[in-house]
Amino acid sequence: MTSPTHLTRDGIRDAGLLDDSWAMLRESVLTGANRSFRFRRPLTLLREEYLMTKPGSKPNARITTERRVTMYAEMWDGSTILLRRAAPGTEANYWGVMSSLLLAAFTFEAYLNHIGPRLFKTWRRMDRLPVLSKFDIICERLDVAFPVDSRPRTSIQELFHFRNALAHGRSETVSDIKVRPFDRVDPEFFADVPMTTWEQLITHESAKRIREDVEGVIRKMNPVADPHGPPAFSPSITSRKAVLEDGSAVSARIKRSASGASIAVSNHPKKI
Repeated sequence: MTSPTHLTRDGIRDAGLLDDSWAMLRESVLTGANRSFRFRRPLTLLREEYLMTKPGSKPNARITTERRVTMYAEMWDGSTILLRRAAPGTEANYWGVMSSLLLAAFTFEAYLNHIGPRLFKTWRRMDRLPVLSKFDIICERLDVAFPVDSRPRTSIQELFHFRNALAHGRSETVSDIKVRPFDRVDPEFFADVPMTTWEQLITHESAKRIREDVEGVIRKMNPVADPHGPPAFSPSITSRKAVLEDGSAVSARIKRSASGASIAVSNHPKKI
């Protein structure tokens, strides 16, 4: 088997892939869509080689696809993209920041469920514990400390109060009383709207701070929890292989994340 070729935008054609493959892959990165990566060109070359040895044949190809989904990395990519697109002053700003914060919370919980089974054989029994309780248990096992009265711990607590407020949403009445000079009553009356605690968190500044702390905690815990595993936030991997009847094959491995994508293509010669 030849060694995999790691492709860039400029090198994709040299590897025999379709010209639009990079654009498709880039689109899947930006949209988060679960699009299948096509490697029609290598498969075409493989089929042509087969026909040279067996003229007139129409071989069948067995195509196998396997995807290892790293849930917390998927959620983090979504949070990153949503915050990037939620430009201040646009209609998407408020809802984009809200969604980014929710996916940051999902990221953190998914990460605990990612490393938990590596640390505890009985992790499934802990599945229904509150997220912060899981966090404390894992920190104790790893001998990693995050003081309760300072960042990043306070940011994690804020994030899950926010997440729980939205997940178990209830209508409420929020009131506020202020004393202002008479000549400022009208502007203040129309501009100043009371906000719930969770609403006050929906700002770019809060989202950036909380995401920074979530990322920092995961990057600190990961090498201790899984010293021989992949780096933190390693993306999901899709592997696809097409095998013709004579045993010759072509395979591809795709890693997709919000920061970019890498593709590895391997050719497998026919069996002799």
